[in-house]
Amino acid sequence: MRVISGKLTGDASLISVNHDSKERVGQLYVLQGKARDQVAEAFAGDIVAVAKLKTTKTGDTLADERSLFAMPKPVIPAPLITYALQPRPRATRTRLPSS
Repeated sequence: MRVISGKLTGDASLISVNHDSKERVGQLYVLQGKARDQVAEAFAGDIVAVAKLKTTKTGDTLADERSLFAMPKPVIPAPLITYALQPRPRATRTRLPSS
């Protein structure tokens, strides 16, 4: 999540504006590749990760009880082209890397 204004601390109580429910933020993490470093607080402009939110989903706004406002949801454009490729002979499938 990105902190838009103010300061966010671990063990904060926020409101999920989109679902009108309370969320408790446990620990805050800064992710760098595979490393996950715990931080005590995050300030405006910081990007942090949190775990175990109950009702909040991607694109939702979490706000303090004193300043409830909702950010507009991000617009995700529809894909222009969608298709899948399959190898013709079955023998070549074993040579392809699996994801």
